[in-house]
Amino acid sequence: MIGLAVGALLILVGVFNLSFPELIRTLKANDLPQWEALGSPPPYAFHKTVGVVSWVLAHGYKNSFSAEIVHEGESALKKAVFAKYALITGVLCLGLGFIGILS
Repeated sequence: MIGLAVGALLILVGVFNLSFPELIRTLKANDLPQWEALGSPPPYAFHKTVGVVSWVLAHGYKNSFSAEIVHEGESALKKAVFAKYALITGVLCLGLGFIGILS
């Protein structure tokens, strides 16, 4: 039962860390073609963050000509990696919690 609660909490923490408003604002201001290639995500919308998260995790920000985008990308990378591992750990805890309840 504790595994289910911890898993659900970690998933929520991971989901809430998938927002990168400063990086998106910087992209829109300094690199409009890349912002459009990522799907023109609004700063605080969740439904278009998957492209931004995968772009950050793939270090796509390093190919930018703007030093400001590279700096924002570095800070967003830390947040994205934390969110990735929180989601993975949360799913594992949730799965183990269900297995524990069923057995």
